[in-house]
Amino acid sequence: MSELTERRRSRRLDLTIAAVLVGAFVLTWGGISVVSAAGKADPSEYIAALGSAQTAADQLPAGFPASEYGHNGISLETAHFIGAFGSVKFWTAEEVGTGDLCLISIDAGTGMGAGSCAPPSVLQSSPMSLSTRYYGKTVFEAFLVGDAFSDAQVPSPWVKAGHNLVVIDGETTTGKEITLTSKSDSQSLTIRRFPVVPEGDVKP
Repeated sequence: MSELTERRRSRRLDLTIAAVLVGAFVLTWGGISVVSAAGKADPSEYIAALGSAQTAADQLPAGFPASEYGHNGISLETAHFIGAFGSVKFWTAEEVGTGDLCLISIDAGTGMGAGSCAPPSVLQSSPMSLSTRYYGKTVFEAFLVGDAFSDAQVPSPWVKAGHNLVVIDGETTTGKEITLTSKSDSQSLTIRRFPVVPEGDVKP
C-alpha cells in the first residue's frame, strides 16, 4: 500500500469530502464522492489543453491510488496538471472505461486527496466542482470551467488558480457566487458556492 493511501485511510474519521456537480450535492465520510451521468465526449472539445501530450509536470505523484477514484479508477496516462491553490494541487484525468473527466486535488501539506467526475460535456454550460473539509474546516471550493469561460475576469475573494480553474478559500464568508461571461459574450456561467453542512449532519 502506498504512503499516500495509508495517510488517507489513517485519517478516515477526520476527513469529509464534498463533491458538488451540476446542482447535485453529495457528502461522504472518509472517502471519495463521485457523481456521474450518461454521455461521453472528448475532454479536449471543452478544454483544448487536455488534448496535448502528457508531460512530466502533468503526472500525478508516484503511488497515487488511481483505482480509488471514479467508479472504475482513472487512467494515469490522461492526467494533466491544471493549477494550484496554496498547498493544494489540481489535476484532471479520465475515468477508465467511461471517458468521464475527473477533477482531482491533493493537499501537499496533509497528503489528502479528493475527486469528482462527470462527462466532459457538462463543461459546455456548467462548472465541474470539488470541495474538501478537514477536521470540520472547508479548505477550498474549486470549479473547473471550459475554455469558453477561461478568460473571464474573477473578482476577489475568488482566485484564478489555473487557466481553467477558479478557487475560493473555504473559510471565506463573502463571494457567495460569481457570473463568468464567455469570450463571445453569448453565454454566461454562474458559479455558486456549496451549501454549508452542519457537523451534526455528517454520519460515519
